[in-house]
Amino acid sequence: MRRVLLLALLAMACAPAPSDEPAITAACVRSFRPTLAAWESVHGRVPEDCAYLDAELDVQLASEDEIPCAPEASTELVVGCMVPGDAIYLLEGRDDVQLVDTSVHEWVHALAHCVDGDADRYHLRGELWAQYGPESVELQAQASAEIGECL
Repeated sequence: MRRVLLLALLAMACAPAPSDEPAITAACVRSFRPTLAAWESVHGRVPEDCAYLDAELDVQLASEDEIPCAPEASTELVVGCMVPGDAIYLLEGRDDVQLVDTSVHEWVHALAHCVDGDADRYHLRGELWAQYGPESVELQAQASAEIGECL
């Protein structure tokens, strides 16, 4: 009897401890909130209908052939795109950090479209994009977004 009790205690001691922290899921959808905060810190408050784009746009993983925004006659690999009023599409098969970073980028497009009616597909508005330094909307949002399972 003591031997069985000792084995049971040893088994309990070796078992992984239950985590009090919930698993982070839907990180690509949740990345909208830090993107919105970064946008508003740079450009000011958005109209109310733009503040809830995460409830309006789906985020979907898609194969290279399924992403609807591939540039015509280009060999460029499209890793994400935003279709206004529909969804954000992210290239499947990438790791969670890449997916969350890409979702932030696409949320910036969504906000630009909602606020200005221009999604800035060709990245002409430099103040929105990462190559212009740490004050950019994209870099601020990526730094604040939680990494976790994309969907």
